[in-house]
Amino acid sequence: MNKHYELSDLLTLMRSLRDREKGCPWDQVQTHESLKPFLVEEAYEVLAAIDSEQSHLLCEELGDLLFQIIFHSQIATENSLFCFDDIVHTITEKMIRRHPHVFADVRYATIEEQKQAWADIKAEEKRAKGLDTNESLLDSISHALPPLRRAQELQHQAATIGFDWQHLSPVVEKLKEELAELEAAIADKNEKNISEELGDVLFSVVNLSRHLKKDADVSLSAANEKFVTRFNKMELRAKHLGVSMQTMDEQALDELWHYAKSDE
Repeated sequence: MNKHYELSDLLTLMRSLRDREKGCPWDQVQTHESLKPFLVEEAYEVLAAIDSEQSHLLCEELGDLLFQIIFHSQIATENSLFCFDDIVHTITEKMIRRHPHVFADVRYATIEEQKQAWADIKAEEKRAKGLDTNESLLDSISHALPPLRRAQELQHQAATIGFDWQHLSPVVEKLKEELAELEAAIADKNEKNISEELGDVLFSVVNLSRHLKKDADVSLSAANEKFVTRFNKMELRAKHLGVSMQTMDEQALDELWHYAKSDE
């Protein structure tokens, strides 16, 4: 009968992987810094699994993400900073403190009242740590977020005080305006302005997706996968024709692209 592994087994496994004498050479040399790309990648794999609506895949990807957390906690333990139990204690204590309507005798009349109380509790936590609570409305949006996600969060936060268009048409017009400014910068061959205006266009596209109630990350991910699928079909078609895509001119490649699209 196969053993049913538990959290304690995973913690033990991680210690074994990091063991200086018998561990894995790759795992031994990892640091908080070197693991950053993997943490981001695994988080996005979880999002992809959710989109797939396959529970077994979501279970697996959540495990991969948990492994990254275990990895970081082991490194911290080795450096006498904190351990996995400290992580569990900290987040549990925080969630109890931030949900007095569940774990204490507090009642909120509306969801908005609850959200305000949440913000007040977070501010009190900062005061208790000696941190500045007179921050900008946007300071709570992490700089560590991927740019696309951060743009969405910044816009959403600004909208909470009414700094937002109430209708879709001006959002579309703003995007057209930014595209025109980008075209002008390209015509002027001003590299600095091109980069700046391109950023404005991307920011406006994110704003449009938000007003359409679409997640920009999800939409872009779907577009990425659609491109991969079509490009794979192009490769297969070229192979069937006995030609190399590297030697094909622009018109021939365009014909392959339209073939891949029509095959859908």
